[in-house]
Amino acid sequence: MTTRTATLIGFLAILLWSTLALFTAMSGRVPPFQLVGMTFVIGGLLILAITAARGQLARIRPTPASFALGLYGPFGDTALYYAAVKTAPPAEANLIHYLWPLLIVLFAALLPGGKLKLRHLIGALIGLAATALLI
Repeated sequence: MTTRTATLIGFLAILLWSTLALFTAMSGRVPPFQLVGMTFVIGGLLILAITAARGQLARIRPTPASFALGLYGPFGDTALYYAAVKTAPPAEANLIHYLWPLLIVLFAALLPGGKLKLRHLIGALIGLAATALLI
């Protein structure tokens, strides 16, 4: 893959990601679980088509644990996100949803060898305060 192709793919990913709240809010009365199901089926079929075109279907061997984690983690997150955008103002729902990087830093302290330092707590408090101020 060339640098130009990778940059184009990255740009398209950012464009799609940045319009997620807008399209979710515009989806009308489609229930969140149906919306997630449709999204995941389209994405899954696209990934399968690309994998098949590259002749790499035999490399896909999901274990039950990886299948469950890969399906229910993103599915649950996306379903809750869609429900939030449909029931709360999209800007506020988006602000709250995108606190996940902050939570990753905090919960990383629970991993073996992880430590929560004062700077992590200060950063988390600043992030939460900024979110509260914006909401």
